[in-house]
Amino acid sequence: MLQDILLEHCYPTLSNLKFANMINVDYTDSIFEDIFKLNEKLSEYNFSLIILKQTRKKLLLYIFLRISLRRCSWFYQLQRKK
Repeated sequence: MLQDILLEHCYPTLSNLKFANMINVDYTDSIFEDIFKLNEKLSEYNFSLIILKQTRKKLLLYIFLRISLRRCSWFYQLQRKK
């Protein structure tokens, strides 16, 4: 189910037309397991899926292409400060 939602709403990111997408999804009993499994698949293609915010009924997810963020100058600045 989560995979279908991501394909429908995050297609530009998954096809490398955008760097990232945010999406609200409904909270379910298996959502964390679904995110973990999907993250394993996405990591093969240098994508990451993270939870930005969680409420009782919704999750705000952020999917992004890790390589694209490395190319951004602000990302390099953050890495240098560490």
